[in-house]
Amino acid sequence: MVLSVANYVILGLGIQTDGYYLHSFEVFLAIIAVFPGLGNLGYILLEYRLGYRRLLDICIETATWIPFLFVSPLTALI
Repeated sequence: MVLSVANYVILGLGIQTDGYYLHSFEVFLAIIAVFPGLGNLGYILLEYRLGYRRLLDICIETATWIPFLFVSPLTALI
């Protein structure tokens, strides 16, 4: 958490950094934002294509699990 805040301050204030630092931040952002979204979409399509359930049922189940993705990292901080 401390590193995330430091990263926000460094990039927000426009402090000169090398290209490797900015690239690593883009990779970090992709891991945090893109992979969970595409993972959920991939799971929905897999279940639907295998014919296990209807598309709406799979979407509802996946949407019910999304809050736990944000709660579980917070429990590690306690």
